[in-house]
Amino acid sequence: TTFCHPASGICKLQRHRDAHIARRRIADESCGNTALAKRAMLLRTTARLGRRVAEQTHAWKRFSTPAAAPDLPPPTSLSKAQALSSSRIVLDFVRLGVSGRRLDALAAAPEAPVADRWVQAMQVLVGAQAHTAAAFGYEASEKGIISYRHHLGLAAQSAGPEALEELKSLDKEVWEEVLLRGFALSPKPMAPEAARE
Repeated sequence: TTFCHPASGICKLQRHRDAHIARRRIADESCGNTALAKRAMLLRTTARLGRRVAEQTHAWKRFSTPAAAPDLPPPTSLSKAQALSSSRIVLDFVRLGVSGRRLDALAAAPEAPVADRWVQAMQVLVGAQAHTAAAFGYEASEKGIISYRHHLGLAAQSAGPEALEELKSLDKEVWEEVLLRGFALSPKPMAPEAARE
């Protein structure tokens, strides 16, 4: 069985065999200077191992380092399909991703003032929108989010009645999720007295 060293990927079996061969060479040296023979053997082994590590490192970099992405201009609009997809992605981030876990943490800290929790919940929502906007080519910044939301609104206006209803429904679901997960508030309408409690 071969066991590979996790850092270098060089097999222990190969190292064991190389060491055995080196010991035999040293024993077979007819000259009396074994230190010189050991040094020569060590240099040869180091050079051979160095080449292997360099080859493995080059292969690793080739597969792990993505090519530099070309600078693409930011989008000037969203299609109906992109608007629907991006809205679903934001909802999925809030429901299933780290954004939802952050909202759960807000709900777990009810002693914090509601105003602070609201600000934090909005930061979570904006973060989810920033990640989504970046996936569609917008800057992951305030400017990019504003541009994304503007294009989303324009796409909703020109999308047609069914797509518009779906976009409204997705937006409503996002807000319901934020209220439910961040504040443990039911998405159903409630009386003002119940909301104050």
